[in-house]
Amino acid sequence: MDVRAKRFLWNCILTLTRQDRKSVVITSHSMEECETLCNRLVIMVAGEFKCLGSVQHLKEKFGDGYTILIRTNVDVDRQIVIDYIQKSIREAIVKEEHNKMIHFRVSPNISLHRMFTVLETAREELINLIEDYTVTQVTLDDVFVNFAKAQQDNSDMPHKTDNEDLYELTCRKANRIGGFKLMFKQPS
Repeated sequence: MDVRAKRFLWNCILTLTRQDRKSVVITSHSMEECETLCNRLVIMVAGEFKCLGSVQHLKEKFGDGYTILIRTNVDVDRQIVIDYIQKSIREAIVKEEHNKMIHFRVSPNISLHRMFTVLETAREELINLIEDYTVTQVTLDDVFVNFAKAQQDNSDMPHKTDNEDLYELTCRKANRIGGFKLMFKQPS
C-alpha cells in the first residue's frame, strides 16, 4: 500500500475508533501502524499470545530500557567515548558501532537525569569527540524482537510481577479442533 492510501486508511480507522467510538481489531506486522492506531496491543509469537497492554505499558514492562545514540566527530577513536560512558554508566551496553555512531542500550533502572548528566559531562570533558547524542525509549519493534529472540532460545521473556494493574492473559483449548478461548481476568 502506498503512503497516501495507508494514511487514508489510518484516518478512517481513527475516525471510527475515536469519533464513532467503535472497536476495531487489526492484525499487522507493522509496529508503526500498531503504535498509531491501537490503544491496546497483543503481541503474538509462534501462535501464542505473549503480552497485552497499551504501547507504553508494553515498552515499560517488556522493553529493555533506553537507547543512547552518540555521534562522534570524524577522526575520533570511538573507544575513548565508549570507555567514558561505560565507566560512568556501568549498565550501558554497546549494541553496535558504525561510521561515527555508537549505539548503547541502557537499563530502565537508570534515571534520565543521570543519563543526561553523564552525556553532558562527557561532551564537556571529551572536547571535540562527541558531536551530538539522543536518548530514546526502546521501540515497539525492540519489544517484539525480544519476544522473537526468546522464542529462538526456547525460553519465555522474564515475567515482571511488580505492576498489579495488569491483565492476565490465558489461552485454553476451546474444543478438540484446536480453537482457543481468550480469558481476561483483572487482579482482585
